[in-house]
Amino acid sequence: MEDRPRAQGDKPGSMGRPPFPPRVAPRQLDAVDQKLRAESLAVGAEDYRSLPDGDFSPTEWTAAFDEKADVEVDGITGSFRCYFSGNRDRNIALIFLHGGGQSALSWGVCSRQLKEQLRDSDVQLVAYDARGHGATTAIPEDDLSAERMVEDAVQLIHTLFSNRHESHQIVLVGHSMGAAVATRVAIRTDLGVELRGLVNIDVVEGTAMDALPHMSAFLHLRPASFKTQNEAIKYMVTSGQLRKLESAKLSVAPQLRFEVERGVYGWRTDLEATGKHWKGWFSGMSQLFLSVPVMKLLVLAGVDRLDKALMIAHMQGKFQNHVIPTAGHAVHEDEPEAVSQLLTSFMQRNRLLQ
Repeated sequence: MEDRPRAQGDKPGSMGRPPFPPRVAPRQLDAVDQKLRAESLAVGAEDYRSLPDGDFSPTEWTAAFDEKADVEVDGITGSFRCYFSGNRDRNIALIFLHGGGQSALSWGVCSRQLKEQLRDSDVQLVAYDARGHGATTAIPEDDLSAERMVEDAVQLIHTLFSNRHESHQIVLVGHSMGAAVATRVAIRTDLGVELRGLVNIDVVEGTAMDALPHMSAFLHLRPASFKTQNEAIKYMVTSGQLRKLESAKLSVAPQLRFEVERGVYGWRTDLEATGKHWKGWFSGMSQLFLSVPVMKLLVLAGVDRLDKALMIAHMQGKFQNHVIPTAGHAVHEDEPEAVSQLLTSFMQRNRLLQ
């Protein structure tokens, strides 16, 4: 961690951080969590079980969203778990895409606060579990290539909005892997809806590509399994991967899968097995982001994230950049109020809010 200061159709009736090793350059940080070092994870993996127990119990999805549904898409076997807030007949939608290994509920606290801010507006919120993540059952589960996930997103947009009026408008909001997918979706011309904005959270091509060689070390050092979901939540906050317990209680459980034979909870997504796709997620992303012909916002946890192409483009005023230095890589989970306020302001500037 850096040593500078950093915040089917069911309806529901900070902890301290280890010091950042000065010998490691910022561009060498992990692509999935660019601010976590292997040393931090090793400390968390070794010590978290010995820390005092607290309330690390999971929070239900109903604390964040109004509705959930398992949506089937033509041509794909299985379904996509989707969560909704707001009136689904509204003609403006924010669509949230989560990072690798996470789930739609990583947007939960941010979405809940955004829903309060947009209470009287013509906006709905949609978050979904990507293939191979959360409660989504689309197969094959192990095809997490950029091309496959982009096609999933495009077809899901068609399914959710094809029967709505033609004036439907969307804003894509992606984090890490989800931002790479959102950027590629944003350049498609066959969405069937009007794209009005693109928001990427804490992912930049240059930093991500430089960091890929360190991914395996990150994945090997985290615990492979947990006796309970509570134990996994405890690990995530004590290791520093998530800085807000409220977010962890909502988002960690969907990242796990109960292994009956062993009687433990393992990780739902085998991220190490997706290594062959990592370069495909981020390669060429900066130029694609800049080529998207709508308003763009890049939210980062540190100024060291910007690569050369984005730095030049930002100076030329081609996109808005905002830094939230009190957050880790999971900016929207660590500082959900700040991110929800940024999204509200972004929509106001884009004239999507009355």
